[in-house]
Amino acid sequence: MNKEYTMRDIAEYVISHFPDSCLAYNDKNYHYNDDELIIELLDFFKYEIIGLCSCGDPNMCMKDIRDYLEILNTYDIECTTLEFKQSYKNKQFSFKQRFKCESMFENSLLLFMAYIIDKKELTEHDGSIGSAWITDLGRMCLQVLKKADLEE
Repeated sequence: MNKEYTMRDIAEYVISHFPDSCLAYNDKNYHYNDDELIIELLDFFKYEIIGLCSCGDPNMCMKDIRDYLEILNTYDIECTTLEFKQSYKNKQFSFKQRFKCESMFENSLLLFMAYIIDKKELTEHDGSIGSAWITDLGRMCLQVLKKADLEE
């Protein structure tokens, strides 16, 4: 399923499911507009869910996470509309284009990221991390990352 969320939908989800988050605390005192919400939500996913710090260039990492989640999201959508074999080939092609490998098992850093993203519940998997799928929280994160200015 490819549900589209508004930034306010995502913020309300965060506030109700993560009541100790900065966003939940700050939203009580200030009602954010959409542009401000994007920044607040990006910070929530970057610092509170994924656990990055602000040293160096965390947005560079967030671009990789965005691209990884986008590949999984596209694959999930294609699995319902294309023959499985074709959607899997498309997934391999996307990995090759973006991460220079057809599978995360060919790139230890990508595999490490997949483990972490799964642990943070942005993806889920059964038998193999290589067949992980994006969760609703992952889709929300992806939408925020696609809207955020990650200094392309």
